[in-house]
Amino acid sequence: MNDYEFLESDWKIYRQRRTIWIENYMNGLCKNYSELLNADDISAADRIWSLYDKLQKDTRKTEIVFRDSRTYMKQNICHLLEGGVITLGDLDGFSTELQSWASYISENTGSNGIHSRE
Repeated sequence: MNDYEFLESDWKIYRQRRTIWIENYMNGLCKNYSELLNADDISAADRIWSLYDKLQKDTRKTEIVFRDSRTYMKQNICHLLEGGVITLGDLDGFSTELQSWASYISENTGSNGIHSRE
């Protein structure tokens, strides 16, 4: 299975779960931003500039995850795995081929998924 091949059943499952996965991803970002803003060990200016930098970085990542296209389904799954938003267990119900592919990606690029492309 190459990067752009998948079964129609995988696409249907992905479309059903994608909204929940993205909401979980965004909740994680909000939690991280809140922790950063509430940190007492750095100055207010440093917190704001750190948040600004983090928002820019996360926006680039989020643009990838939000691509709602069949072409990007597997890439999105990789980024969600990388970010710890989903686990291999969250791929239950997908085809054996897609699950094997995701497992291979996770095992060969690090425990959390693909390497960041920053």
